[in-house]
Amino acid sequence: MLKTLLLSALMATQLCAEKILVYLGSGSEEGIYQVLLDTETGELSALKNAVKTPSPGSLAISEDRKFLFAVGRSKGEKTGFVASFARQEDGSLKGISQQSSMGAGPCHISLDAKSQHLFVANYSNGSVASYQVGGDGVISEAVSIHQHVGSSVNVRRQKGPHAHSIYVSPDNQFVYAADLGTDKVMIYKLDSVTGKLSASGSADVPAGGGPRHMVFSESGDRLYVLNELTLTVSRFARDADSGGLTLEVTEPVMKEAGEDMTCSEIQLSADGKFIYVACRDLANEKRDVISVLNVADLSIIQEQSTGAWIPRHFGISPDGKWFLIAGQKENRVVVHARDVDTGELSATSHGVDLKQAMWILFR
Repeated sequence: MLKTLLLSALMATQLCAEKILVYLGSGSEEGIYQVLLDTETGELSALKNAVKTPSPGSLAISEDRKFLFAVGRSKGEKTGFVASFARQEDGSLKGISQQSSMGAGPCHISLDAKSQHLFVANYSNGSVASYQVGGDGVISEAVSIHQHVGSSVNVRRQKGPHAHSIYVSPDNQFVYAADLGTDKVMIYKLDSVTGKLSASGSADVPAGGGPRHMVFSESGDRLYVLNELTLTVSRFARDADSGGLTLEVTEPVMKEAGEDMTCSEIQLSADGKFIYVACRDLANEKRDVISVLNVADLSIIQEQSTGAWIPRHFGISPDGKWFLIAGQKENRVVVHARDVDTGELSATSHGVDLKQAMWILFR
């Protein structure tokens, strides 16, 4: 009887175990990679190149999972590009289209809720652009371009505009761009037919903050903005009708940040209870951490050592059990286990080497 129960338990475990595809973006010329994550053990395996494309440091995938989009930068070219790829049966990617990003240093790409419009933020010159996306995954020429202007108090990093990310609101009505150089979140009204963006005001973070990446609450009534330079998160209340933002509070994401520390990525857990923030140690003194915050009051629950230098980006597996971190200067993607109840992370021995690892995208 005991043997039968043990065999049944083993079979149930094997049936529940699954290997899911993960795409990995990088800052190298080698392109986008694919790897399999074992949802039972957290092991990564079968790493291989999905497509060769230069510096795909930010990725996005269509709602139907048929198409993948990436930013790109070619050596010697001042203007970057956005590109689309068709997913093949084996997970590999086939190039479909490419358009100018209409600016220098494209660093973030995103789609609207229907995957009909594409947005890009250009860091170096501080501009954003929008595009239409056809049902075949083809990207149109840019339908709108906006050049940010201004500066802020950090003389080294904020002499001019630096658009660092761009996201559509959950209701698909407005688009928000974080500009590190001007300490502003720019607000745009989205034309759902043409994909054009119309300027609709802005909101300020505390001076010197350097807004980088952002995440909406599930309902869209709150926007959490990660400030790279001061290692803080600013919470804004969002008006659904006007798209306007009202700053409510700004809180630190590390108890003792120290010199040469900056932030890179922010994400919200699927249950809406926890915010995760990547903090980078520019001096390589092993202080790189993922901070786990309580959404309710932005208090710090945990500061988990990443085990990878310069955590540029991370991703949480669909089941919430695994946390993958792209260590840009570690040249490695590492895996941490995640407690779905407490939100806390714990290190594992799993990972794969990847040159200039910069993005994690679950299919």
